[in-house]
Amino acid sequence: MEEIDVVTVVNNFDIYNKCFTNNLNLINCNLILYDNTKENKTIPIRFNDYLGKNIELNKWIIFCHQDFLFQENIHLAINSNLSKDCIYGPVGADLKKQFVFFIRFKGLKIAKLKAGFVEKQVIVGNMFENTNNLLKISGKKVKNSSIVNTLDCCCFIIHSSLLRLINFRFDEKLNWHLYSEDLCLFALNKFNIKSKIINFKATHFSGGNFDDDFEKSLMYLKKKHSPHPIVSTCFDGVYEGFTKTL
Repeated sequence: MEEIDVVTVVNNFDIYNKCFTNNLNLINCNLILYDNTKENKTIPIRFNDYLGKNIELNKWIIFCHQDFLFQENIHLAINSNLSKDCIYGPVGADLKKQFVFFIRFKGLKIAKLKAGFVEKQVIVGNMFENTNNLLKISGKKVKNSSIVNTLDCCCFIIHSSLLRLINFRFDEKLNWHLYSEDLCLFALNKFNIKSKIINFKATHFSGGNFDDDFEKSLMYLKKKHSPHPIVSTCFDGVYEGFTKTL
């Protein structure tokens, strides 16, 4: 059984203890936590600190949010048959052709009208999302190893050997958002390394925080990866590009 590190940045130990401490689904995993209650460093800074100390070791690395609850033995998903040449996560974003009806007004008059099939973002992979005690199923269940454009930041998994191969470090300009998308896009566009769904039961106790920092991070990521569009669980750059042509 290969070693697994579970790396988390923590500013709320109540939720961390609920999700990680004594969670039997993480048995034989190394729980690596960064205490952010005193010195509130950003997630990419913390993750880079971890990589600086552990990148030479051969192990699977799970980067995840403090409020992500594993509800199935993770060793069943990360097993000897899992290829080390891809990035994995339970939820990601893909593109699918969908029928849309687009209408633009100029005053009270119709300035533009168009209907047809265009590529739009879909959330794939399957997990529970519990926000303010409202439980819902997020995403769409797909086969194991289904390819996606990017993986959600709540949980993504990569082998240390792959990180060494692509010589990746997290971009510290992406303070709290979109750092997993940056990893997936970098790996795909530079090395043709795919991001894939790995199925296991889990609950995320948050729906995300789309604040000013998110908008700044999104603008930065668009420029960084241009001309490749950003497709994530929280943004559809392909459809945005389509609407700009109308």
